[in-house]
Amino acid sequence: SRFENNSCTGACYGAGLYAYSSTALLTLIDTQFISNAVTARGGGLYAAGPVALTGGEFRGNIANSSPAGGGLYAERVVTITVSTPYTYLDGFDLRGDLTVSGNLTFTAGAVNFVIDHGADDVIMETLNIKLLGGFSVTLDDRSVTDFRSAKTRALLAYLAAQPDLDHPRTRLATLFWGDLADTAASTNLRIELSNLKKVLGAHPALEISRNALRLHSAHATIDAHAVQRGLADFAALPVEVQAQRVHELAALLERYTGEFLAGFNLNDAVEFDDWQLITREQLHEQVMAALSTLQLRYAEQGRWPELANAALRQLALVPWLESAHRNVIQALAAQGRTQDALEQYAKCCAILQEELGVEPSLPTQEIVARLRTGRPEAQAPRHNLAQQLKSF
Repeated sequence: SRFENNSCTGACYGAGLYAYSSTALLTLIDTQFISNAVTARGGGLYAAGPVALTGGEFRGNIANSSPAGGGLYAERVVTITVSTPYTYLDGFDLRGDLTVSGNLTFTAGAVNFVIDHGADDVIMETLNIKLLGGFSVTLDDRSVTDFRSAKTRALLAYLAAQPDLDHPRTRLATLFWGDLADTAASTNLRIELSNLKKVLGAHPALEISRNALRLHSAHATIDAHAVQRGLADFAALPVEVQAQRVHELAALLERYTGEFLAGFNLNDAVEFDDWQLITREQLHEQVMAALSTLQLRYAEQGRWPELANAALRQLALVPWLESAHRNVIQALAAQGRTQDALEQYAKCCAILQEELGVEPSLPTQEIVARLRTGRPEAQAPRHNLAQQLKSF
């Protein structure tokens, strides 16, 4: 395969090829990426999941962000196999492990990286920090559980949710031990840091300096950060580009597996608990807005089953959201599923009465009235439904 002379402006990834699945292995054999250009990441190839490369070519690809990955930007592990001495001319930006079999040279400007050890050469363990739907940490596929205390976990969560920033030690000490004297709070922070460094195996993602801490997103996979960043980048795209890349938004939303740090609390660190609540609410609102955008794009394209599923996903988060109920009703009606649409309306009525003590609004009632009388306009044309979606 050959991907050549493709370009993408705005906050987009992978001008040559965008592989959005975070779990499926992307296997490329003798694939060429030539003269592709992107303003964000991955001029030739952006891969959200694991990648296996055999030979191929990366030449003349450009990405303008930092980190950029002119040739390849990979979120997870990359495995490269070459049978003879081989050179990739473009720069790679790799956030996961790199395993190389064979003699391979990377040439990126004046920097030359040569790796010729063989199949067992792994640069670093993959650090995966899960903040959505709870808290968990793995190194490669090994669970990390030997944290000294809940505050050790909370400290890592705080750094991971705000990566690539310097967090002053004094601020962290106050955040977690605000009720103690400065000296005692600083001592407690040093103790927790010692344990954190130990359980992570001195992983390069965690940078500890005399005055500050930083977690580098380039060396870790952080689900909350990936979702927040991806949704913000997609929201910045022009509408016509969003329409072409709606599958990317759907894939991003699949990565939202639950509330931020669900079930996690400290109880004795009020400032941290406040920050956790605010972050959870902000991410929730970002996801709700993205689900509304997804429904709008599906309505514009007349993709009724997908529209219904997206609206149901929104209702799973906020069951009393009438606009989502209405979208399900109209999507079902557009597929000729009148009885299912009426059943959804009954659910809507019950939930609105139970949660808010109100009846459905007039627009929703009018749609259902048309369905019950069998009038054809109950199955709204896609442009009408899209316009209605824009008004909510």
